Amino acid sequence: MPDDRQEQLADAMRASQQDMNAFAPIYEAFVERIYSYCLYRVRSVADAEDLTSQVFARAMDKCHTFNGDNVGAWLFRIAYHITVDYYRAKRPEPLPPSQLSVLSAPDTSPLERVIQDEEHAYLDELLNKLDEGKRNLLLLRITGDLSASEVGEVVGKSATAVRTEIHRIIQQLKRTAVLYSAGD
Repeated sequence: MPDDRQEQLADAMRASQQDMNAFAPIYEAFVERIYSYCLYRVRSVADAEDLTSQVFARAMDKCHTFNGDNVGAWLFRIAYHITVDYYRAKRPEPLPPSQLSVLSAPDTSPLERVIQDEEHAYLDELLNKLDEGKRNLLLLRITGDLSASEVGEVVGKSATAVRTEIHRIIQQLKRTAVLYSAGD
């Protein structure tokens, strides 16, 4: 996200500490990314919607604790903790490919949607082979569209460590995909 946009969102967050109406641009800027992250983490559309609501409710409630410049990292840290609490409460069921198609563009043709569903199912299967920490790093980076430094802020690692670990995870996924396709 460009620095001027980051600055505008940080200003909006600081303003929302006095006036909750100032929170609207933050919600608009991050709701889809937070929802996508929650959906991939919990694998349930209904639960992802609930958790997304919880993230923004907690952010509004705790906006007075925001003292940084990166609103995205702050929100995703909240999302991370809320999804961890969700996992503690219950283990999610695998997300059926038909549920993943909600992430497709609305103008997608039926054939394209079937192909996307198959790709999502394959990706989901590969992601399920990863441990929770690795899967979370990828989801923060990809569905959250966070930079390595922003992911680092969320999980308490340096940007370099995040980039290195994500590179290793991708290499592991590539090896797994090759072995998986060779078994067919």
